[in-house]
Amino acid sequence: MTPPDSAGGPATGPGGAPTAPGASADGPPAAGTPTGTAAGTPAPAAGGGSLPAAAPDATPDLTAGPGGAPAAPGAAGDPVGRRARLGWLRGAGVTDPAGGTAWGLRRVRSGVVVGVFWGVAVVQLVAVGGDFGVVRGVSKGLLMPVLALWVWGWRGPRGLVWGLGWGWGGDVLLEVGGTVAFLAGMGCFAAGHVCYLRLFRRYGGFGGPRAAVRVRCSAYAVVCVVLVVLLWPGLDPGMRVPVALYSLLLTAMAAGAYGLGAAARTGGALFLLSDSLIATDLADWPQLPGPGVWVMATYAAGQMLLALGVLRASGGGPRAGRRGSGEGEVPGPASARAVPGAAAGAGQR
Repeated sequence: MTPPDSAGGPATGPGGAPTAPGASADGPPAAGTPTGTAAGTPAPAAGGGSLPAAAPDATPDLTAGPGGAPAAPGAAGDPVGRRARLGWLRGAGVTDPAGGTAWGLRRVRSGVVVGVFWGVAVVQLVAVGGDFGVVRGVSKGLLMPVLALWVWGWRGPRGLVWGLGWGWGGDVLLEVGGTVAFLAGMGCFAAGHVCYLRLFRRYGGFGGPRAAVRVRCSAYAVVCVVLVVLLWPGLDPGMRVPVALYSLLLTAMAAGAYGLGAAARTGGALFLLSDSLIATDLADWPQLPGPGVWVMATYAAGQMLLALGVLRASGGGPRAGRRGSGEGEVPGPASARAVPGAAAGAGQR
């Protein structure tokens, strides 16, 4: 073999023949070297140029664990295990493709709080039926705070939390007993109804065709007048005007709730029924067996449904959190609220 001369002539192989491009002068190309290219050099392009070297594959191997070894199922970097975990969470309602994991976790927390609310309500129902004074008072005082916590968890309107707070004040005061405490509790509930009326007006509770709104409001006005007229003779003189004014606010609230959807409509009607039962006790009407149980059942269910209706109308809550699904979280069974005695034969709640 003759090396290239100083004039730059080509190298020759054995016998003086020119060496093929990319081949070793001492023999065939080295193993692993592409034919026609020197090791580590790009292949020549047509026309004498050279092509750029191909970039290495930058796609990460998501199935590989540390050091490139295959990851065990469920280990870090294992998408199969991750997909399995996410699939289980979606099946459990924790994640949702539209609302995301945060929405799903909020839904789980919401379910827990709703369960606590109905658990407290059942305890309250049993305590009222069995006349367990301390348990009745404690469980009654927990109902509205737990419900307000549920509303706050869904970032509900502040006015709704205030309405539930006034309801809590009324519950506590009515549990104290006595005419003064009863009137103060009635005032708290009246303030809560004002909060509800503001919310209903904001979210369209009095919207719709004028004729339908007039018919609805007129029907509730008739209910209010009939109720007050029937109760008036049996009420103490000092209770007549407060009961009449409160009945006006109560029926206005129920009329506004009617236009806010099925949940709020039912909740308003149950609240109206609950307070009407208390009023019949104030007027010394004959009572159903276990009147406090009926009062508490309609009250707890009414407040929950009112809160749910307002949440939905405001664009929040369990139904709105899952965009496009139309699924809602229907809170649990109806429960009860104890009716504290007012002085001298006053009703309970």
